Amino acid sequence: MGRRESIELIRRFNRTYVPAMRLLDRSYLDTGMSTLEAATLLEIGEGDGVSARDIARKLGMDKGYLSRAVARFESEGWVERSPSPEDGRLQVLALTEAGRKRVEELAQRGMRIVEAAFDGATDAELARVAKAMGTILSTLERQE
Repeated sequence: MGRRESIELIRRFNRTYVPAMRLLDRSYLDTGMSTLEAATLLEIGEGDGVSARDIARKLGMDKGYLSRAVARFESEGWVERSPSPEDGRLQVLALTEAGRKRVEELAQRGMRIVEAAFDGATDAELARVAKAMGTILSTLERQE
């Protein structure tokens, strides 16, 4: 398979995978959050004490959108801000207990979506899919 065919296959995969995982739904996994908001909350949970600047950079987000999302998370009681110990000009974000519960809820809903999407797959097929996705991950992570 040539490079062009590989790129076309990847694009076809994305067009199939994104709707199958319900990533285009107006409300991510029926949570009342957008996919980008959910990704933001998950990033905060992954790196408690992460700066908004780092999240914006990693997710390629508009800083204004991120600021509004973080303000919403604070009003929901999911996130707290504090000055960075390394750079007082930066604010670091951390999940509250309620935020950790929200992230766990997102993880559980995500698991159910993936399980449903691959419900008809055999264990061997699922293992092949997971291995292929591991290859995708390792290739993309080398690019970061």
